[in-house]
Amino acid sequence: MQPVAVLISIYKNDDAAIFIDAIQSIKHQKIGLQNIRTYLCIDGELPSSLSSLIASEADFFYKIIRNQSNAGLAFSLNKLIDNLDDEEFIFRMDADDICLEDRFSRQINYLKKHPEIMVLGGSIEEFSSENPETFIRVYPSSFEEIKKFIPRGCPFAHPTVCFRRGLFDLGYRYSAPLGKEAADNSNSDIQLWYRLVTDNIPMANIPEVVLKFRKSPKLYTRRSKAKAIDEFNIYIHGIRKLYGFHPYMIYPCLRLLFRLMPQNMIRYTYGSHFRANFLNK
Repeated sequence: MQPVAVLISIYKNDDAAIFIDAIQSIKHQKIGLQNIRTYLCIDGELPSSLSSLIASEADFFYKIIRNQSNAGLAFSLNKLIDNLDDEEFIFRMDADDICLEDRFSRQINYLKKHPEIMVLGGSIEEFSSENPETFIRVYPSSFEEIKKFIPRGCPFAHPTVCFRRGLFDLGYRYSAPLGKEAADNSNSDIQLWYRLVTDNIPMANIPEVVLKFRKSPKLYTRRSKAKAIDEFNIYIHGIRKLYGFHPYMIYPCLRLLFRLMPQNMIRYTYGSHFRANFLNK
């Protein structure tokens, strides 16, 4: 089979002991390591623990690209995309998550059966070192469901996504901000999803869990006001392009209020049944 690509970006705050779990989950894919090309972007300077790990796993990585300073995830992913070879399927992966061993084969098989689909995600099993309980998140399956869901929240678990190469050949990329906000930007994925939905690019999610998603303690940290407002503007602009002035605009308003809540309230809401019901409707 033609090799597939995996895109990973790593920076100084990633954990070497956790990153090795992510690497092992790629090595154990059913399609065989010989069919996988892992592209790594080193986003700025790394501590010795991460540098030593990457050096010891040098043969595992197909290409390693470096940013002189921390430029952010969007910039790093775009850089990796621009350095791809001839792979047809391009998988996303984070440095702290774990792929199920049949993740790649499931998504490849779906894409081969549905050649019109350009972006394919899947369900996730959330876990954390703080709490033994896990939570399954299922995302909207069809393009129409994605379009209906996106005003409420992100329609993909970003680390589960597999892109068809043709999407990037059409010129699509992540929106990579410049300046001091660049390294801390985490809204680039939702910007991309809104752009693709607006352009009627076929997308889908499979219902099966394909990845174990690690909930970091940082997940509960309140975003900066500027970052929360940036996310709000993306949602409002996207909803207006898709639906005009619509009652759906209540969702980004509620999201903004949530982003600005005290950290202990954010932590409680993330673990509540309200969140589960809100996301999985």
